[in-house]
Amino acid sequence: MQNGGSSAATCWIQLIGSAPALTAPDGTVATGGLIQQILPINSFDVLRSSGTGSLTSGYAVVDCSSPIVAYTVYSTYSPNDDGTSRLSSETAVNSSASANVVQLIDDAREDGRLALAIVNDQLFPSLVRLQVFDLYGRQMASVQFAVPPKTSLSAI
Repeated sequence: MQNGGSSAATCWIQLIGSAPALTAPDGTVATGGLIQQILPINSFDVLRSSGTGSLTSGYAVVDCSSPIVAYTVYSTYSPNDDGTSRLSSETAVNSSASANVVQLIDDAREDGRLALAIVNDQLFPSLVRLQVFDLYGRQMASVQFAVPPKTSLSAI
């Protein structure tokens, strides 16, 4: 989370679904589904999980007293022959506001792949229609599905 504003920001982070222990740069460990962070003017904070254990899913709701920039970075590491590890892939997921229509461009160069995550933070199911178009605007596929309340769905 980054605060580039002219006043400090008090932020509450609510983890829905998976709630791993998160470590701040000062060594403070935050556990549980609700975490408070205070971001001074022109500062940033990084909350890091241990990255161990099985893969889980969920999402976070960030509510701050003033505007901030929030995103999540997912990294995977591969072992080297000498016992160390190296970064093998990484992606960033930006925070987003609710929307009725979203357009994404899939950059498939060099075997790139598009992954989607859809969150329903409401108390009732949401109906989603996903349409895929080619470069010329021709519809290639269309699917409709329900996202249960307070859950997230992801796919590659």
